[in-house]
Amino acid sequence: MDGGGADGASGDGGSTALATTDGVHEVTGLLDGGACPGTTAVYPSGSAVAPDVSMCCASGFELNDATDGSTYTVTSLDPDGAAATSLAVDLATYQEADRVGIRATVDGQAITIFDSCVLKTATIPDPTGGKVRPPDSVLRSYTVQVPAGATALTFDFSGVQSPMYLRTLGLCSFDVGKAPAYRFGAVDLDADGGTCAVDGGTVR
Repeated sequence: MDGGGADGASGDGGSTALATTDGVHEVTGLLDGGACPGTTAVYPSGSAVAPDVSMCCASGFELNDATDGSTYTVTSLDPDGAAATSLAVDLATYQEADRVGIRATVDGQAITIFDSCVLKTATIPDPTGGKVRPPDSVLRSYTVQVPAGATALTFDFSGVQSPMYLRTLGLCSFDVGKAPAYRFGAVDLDADGGTCAVDGGTVR
């Protein structure tokens, strides 16, 4: 895919691994061990868009500068696994390419549901110094499908070697716990002005 965006000219290479619709990148050809497009950095065009998650399921977390080799796992509120859902993921890797993955545990097996491959999102370094959410122009947005029955989601930062940023929303069926950096608070935005409740891992 040709590079572009507000903070750079062309990218370092093309790939069909990242398809985009209205600025949201959907990962294709990367599930269940699918191959990444070599070692050339992918620079998808477009920037962050509004998250496509229910206002009653907007819980999640964000972090800056994950430690190389670290992982972070959230578990389902329902011991039998969560219902199928989608996550809204914003990722920035700036001028140095990094790789981030998400795995879902279903029936005891780990399934890769997101793999950024070797991704860079800008031609500038982190303009925030790792302190806050970066501007939309250096972010890329993804819709990630979580399969039914997932008992855990593991965020894998083993491919991170430089400053980065990640925000994931749509985790209302999972226990975010003490997230690495910041946990989004409870959502109270339903039509009746009441509280979006979670029963057994299911939002109602």
